[in-house]
Amino acid sequence: MTGSDHRPSCAVLLAGGSGSRAGFASPKQFVKIAGKELYRHSLDALLASAEIDMVLLAVPASWVRKIGIENPKLKIIAGGARRQDSLFNALGFMGKDTRTVLVHDAARPFIKEKLIKLVLRAASRHGAALAAEKINDTVKETDGAFVKKTLDRTKLFAAQTPQAFRTGALDKIRKLLSGKRLFTDEAAVMEKLGLPVAIVSVESCNMKLTDRKDFEMAAKMLEDGIREEKTR
Repeated sequence: MTGSDHRPSCAVLLAGGSGSRAGFASPKQFVKIAGKELYRHSLDALLASAEIDMVLLAVPASWVRKIGIENPKLKIIAGGARRQDSLFNALGFMGKDTRTVLVHDAARPFIKEKLIKLVLRAASRHGAALAAEKINDTVKETDGAFVKKTLDRTKLFAAQTPQAFRTGALDKIRKLLSGKRLFTDEAAVMEKLGLPVAIVSVESCNMKLTDRKDFEMAAKMLEDGIREEKTR
C-alpha cells in the first residue's frame, strides 16, 4: 500500500509442487510458456507491484540454487512436502513488521495489479480475503454415486488465489499449518480459527494451469496479451 496508509505487505509465491498431472519432464512451474517459465509470470507481477514490499518464492529444495534471480524484494526459499508446509516455511522468513501476507499459486499466471490491490485492501479491512469466481453452473451434492440435493449456486464461489490475511493471529496460524490436518488453502485456516474471510470477485481470467490443454490455451492468451502490450 502507498502513502500514509502503507502497511508492509509480504507476498508468498507457492511454486513447490511436482505438477505431475501436467505430464512434463520438469515440474510444471518451471516449464516455459509465452517466453518464460510459468512461475515467472506471477513472480514478475508481484515484484512489480507497488503493494508488495517483499516476495518469498517457495520452490522445491533442489531448485533453490537454480533460480538465479536477483532482486532486492525477493528471497528464494525451500518449500515443503505440502502446500501448507511451504507457507509455514515462508512465514519464518517474513519481516517482523509485516502486517499483511498475500499468498499466490505459481500455476495462476494471469494475476494483475488490480486484483493484488483489491485482495490486500479487503484483508486489511476484514482480517482475511480471497479471490474467488462466482459459480454459474448448477452444482449437485452427492453421496458418491447419486444426487442428494441441489446447492444454491447464488451462494457458491470457486476459491482461487491470491489470498491474504493480517498477521495478528500469526502464532495460531503457524500452529495449524504445522499440524497433521490438511488445509487446501489459506482461507480454510482462517475459517478454522473462526475469522471472517472476505470475497473479492474475480473479473478477468485467473485460470489455474493443471494439464497440457491448460498450457496450450494459456500460452495463446499470454502471447496475445504480450503482443497487445507491445502495440500500445
